[in-house]
Amino acid sequence: MRTSTPKPRAERLAFGAVALGLLLTGCGATAPAALDASGAAEAHLEVRTGARRASFRWTTLSGEALSTESTEGRITVLGFLASYDDASLAEARFLVGLAKHHAPRLNVALLFLDPDENRPLVEAFVASLRLEVPAAIVDRATVTREDAFE
Repeated sequence: MRTSTPKPRAERLAFGAVALGLLLTGCGATAPAALDASGAAEAHLEVRTGARRASFRWTTLSGEALSTESTEGRITVLGFLASYDDASLAEARFLVGLAKHHAPRLNVALLFLDPDENRPLVEAFVASLRLEVPAAIVDRATVTREDAFE
């Protein structure tokens, strides 16, 4: 019989805050808190209609399209990483765990801010960590913020 050890309260609270932020960000909503007659906080979800949505398009390392259209209908988390950065290693592991725990309701993709000549390093990074989410090297326009998101 396998038992799991409970996560520390701070970790559960941090994860809950991240999950709520992703949910609200994904649906273009805000959640102002209001107090009801008993003094308890009541969350209201306001969905903005007509809000302009960012669009994007990259090609993954495996040659597939990663775009607004391919991620349509689900909350999408884009992680911006570098193959030579230790913080990116931790971020990649966190995002892959997030994808595993929330599949199929959540899209996760890794976007590497490496130059094209670092493609072998990026491929080795993805392969060695067995990252099972779409990964792409972003173009110069994305890195320099020139029309990265329309």
